[in-house]
Amino acid sequence: MRFSVKPLLRLSGYLLYTLVVLVVMLWLLFPSAAVRQRLEYQLQTMTPGLQWSIGNISLALPADIVLTDITITDKHASKKPLFTVDSLSLRPSLQTLLKARQLSAEYRLDLLGGYLSGGLRLGDDRDTVLFSGKANGLEMTGLKKIVRGFDRTVSGTLSAVFTGKYMVRGSGGLELDGKVELLKGEISFLSPVLGMEKLVFNQLSSRIQYGPMEIKIANGRLDSRLLSGDFSGTIEPGGNIFESQLDVSGGLVPRPEFLATIGDGSMVNQLKRQLKGGKLPFVISGTLEEPGIVFTGLPTGLNQRKQGGKK
Repeated sequence: MRFSVKPLLRLSGYLLYTLVVLVVMLWLLFPSAAVRQRLEYQLQTMTPGLQWSIGNISLALPADIVLTDITITDKHASKKPLFTVDSLSLRPSLQTLLKARQLSAEYRLDLLGGYLSGGLRLGDDRDTVLFSGKANGLEMTGLKKIVRGFDRTVSGTLSAVFTGKYMVRGSGGLELDGKVELLKGEISFLSPVLGMEKLVFNQLSSRIQYGPMEIKIANGRLDSRLLSGDFSGTIEPGGNIFESQLDVSGGLVPRPEFLATIGDGSMVNQLKRQLKGGKLPFVISGTLEEPGIVFTGLPTGLNQRKQGGKK
């Protein structure tokens, strides 16, 4: 019996043609409106105080799901968006699904002038989402509408690397472990601190471990033209972000540039006598909205001294 490959090749060609047409039709006829409405409904159910709007959902080669112009608005306040995500792309891993029967995907969010990217997968218990990623080039001034109740200015360019998990059901919530770095920014104060109206820094970094009951801060580092320092502590989440309780301590190293701004030799000497191991100890307590910082044994008039916010 002779066997010819021609019919098999012809059949394969028909099947390939049919598959290509099917993929093209799926891309062209993707029901983006229905998916968009369903997703907006789910997000608003999860966050009752927020209004979500997704500009468009589409498919892109090789297998990306792309959401663009995502805006988040406070239902009970201004109609202007609190926050905007330029785009979110999700690329499911078909290979992992077929080989390990595990749902996983790569993601990327373009926002705040930078991006957030990484991977996520569904845990074996089907109730936990495990994730990892990095952030790069995020401009903190873009968050001012979200923290509009915060009476201080926070600016700088954020980068981070992180891992974590989110428990979909139960009271576990979100857990996160990562290193955060803020470059070339400033933090304004409610009242002068060491005579400064604001802290202008070159670098501010720390390791952060976020849990439902407590946020741990470790290996904190500060570098500015006037001061350097280290810090660590905890933040206890409150009813809202501004009610979170602070318990942070550390030490500051005054640079010669800072001492030169005091302009009073006796005050400089008194300040130097309070240094322990070359550092000026401090403790920050109170809430995020109204924090208090204490330096032991400082000269009485130091906080009244006016100091410009230079690096």
